[in-house]
Amino acid sequence: MLTQARTTESTILDFKGLKLGFRPNQYFVCPAGWNDEEAHNTAPVFPVPIDVLQEAWDAVINRQPRVEIREADPKSRYYELVQRTAFFRFPDTISAVLVSLGDQGSTLAIYSRSTYGYSDLGVNKARVEDWIAQAETVMEQA
Repeated sequence: MLTQARTTESTILDFKGLKLGFRPNQYFVCPAGWNDEEAHNTAPVFPVPIDVLQEAWDAVINRQPRVEIREADPKSRYYELVQRTAFFRFPDTISAVLVSLGDQGSTLAIYSRSTYGYSDLGVNKARVEDWIAQAETVMEQA
């Protein structure tokens, strides 16, 4: 499990009230009913307790190249990450929160966006979908 706690006063991103900008260099996934008008996709429900999802999510983050953990708070299960592009080292910000659904399992909200430019050629969408798929694989192998 990632153990880095908040080091400064921060604000957890309001996924339910998030308003996306006009640029296509962002991708947002959230649980059904949270922010359906803004979300690009609905987050999957994982049939596991939130602690299992958190272990899988931590494993996925730890295997990503060029990722800086800005915030990882085990209590709120909130993550703020920066992943830099390979060649130019441009930063993309990824915010995520894991959510318990009680007996129904767990899910997450994740918002990935580029800091610079207009188009990202689908990089943020590919990242989010890949990380979710990786988390599913980690849980299946556990």
